[in-house]
Amino acid sequence: MDNDEEIESRPLVQTEEIKQEEPAWYSWNEIKLRLKEYQTSKDVRILDRRLGYIYYSSLFIIIVYLVVVVFMINQSYLDKEKVEGIAYSTLLGLAYSTGDNAYVWDVPEENPWGHETSAVFIPSKILVTRGQYQGLCADPLLYCEIDEDCSPVDLPNVIEGRKCLDTPEGTKGCIAWRWCPPENSLSTKIYYLENAAHQMIWSRIKVKFERLATLSKDTLGSSSIEKFPGSNSNAWEISDIILMAGTNFSDITDKGAIFKATIVLQCIANPSEICDTKLEVTRLDSVDSGGYSMTHGEYYRQGDILYRDLYHMKGVRILFDVLGIYISSSLFNIVLQIASALGLIIASNAITDAVMLNILKEKSHFKMLKIKESEDFNEE
Repeated sequence: MDNDEEIESRPLVQTEEIKQEEPAWYSWNEIKLRLKEYQTSKDVRILDRRLGYIYYSSLFIIIVYLVVVVFMINQSYLDKEKVEGIAYSTLLGLAYSTGDNAYVWDVPEENPWGHETSAVFIPSKILVTRGQYQGLCADPLLYCEIDEDCSPVDLPNVIEGRKCLDTPEGTKGCIAWRWCPPENSLSTKIYYLENAAHQMIWSRIKVKFERLATLSKDTLGSSSIEKFPGSNSNAWEISDIILMAGTNFSDITDKGAIFKATIVLQCIANPSEICDTKLEVTRLDSVDSGGYSMTHGEYYRQGDILYRDLYHMKGVRILFDVLGIYISSSLFNIVLQIASALGLIIASNAITDAVMLNILKEKSHFKMLKIKESEDFNEE
């Protein structure tokens, strides 16, 4: 009892905590002591199957996305160099027409304007109007009903005398100064080139890579012909090219069409430096458009009169270009994708925490386990 009374009789001394500020500089001994320390974060393991399902489901989705989409489909770990090359394309073979207008057409007659290096024209229908001369005749393009419809003010090539006469087509047209007779069913012969679809285009290319590799592919001087569908083919039938664009040659015989054909040379970094070649074709004109045609005139004189034979050719025009692609693995892209993958994997923790602290009804209990509030250390 005496001891208890003595304790009770002692005055209570209130001690204040003395806040010690961190020194701006540490002594050498303090530095050595801190080098022996290790700090780590404290994890809270919460036994709740809902959170487990959410965490591992999100983690599985992220891993599948990284493996399938990023690495397998997009191949984001690779680096690609794309360059444009040049193409030298040539039309091969003969075309012919049968029936009353039987005739054999070779390449100079199909392309009388000369050879183009990166474009090829293949006529499928040729309308020939022979013996045209400069004179006065009814123009079927200047439609009229009566003479008053033919005005030299509105139609500059109409003569002063307004006349509306019948044309060979059975319609009416204004008398005008032009090449006569005009193209029509009576004075014009029509030639259908029946085997034009089976003529062949032979292309040679040149591509040079410089950024990822010093590599040049040059076949301009080659005489080798590899027919499609062989591997690395460089010669294609017209029907095959048109079919690659989703069109049949028979559907464009009367009106013609225009296409773009891209020769894709894809090289993958390997010791043998073997490249694969493929052809990609797109149609440039609309199905409902007027198609594609070219005209050519052959002029000659008989006495003092100038005549011409007009060739109106409807067919397929194919524009060629070359795209070179060099593919090589990239250390920079690999590191970048790994860093992105780690960031996405960590995101599964953030997703689970967001659900745990904001959606589940036990969020207040989870918050007590997850977050520890400290006292206020601010000075009053």
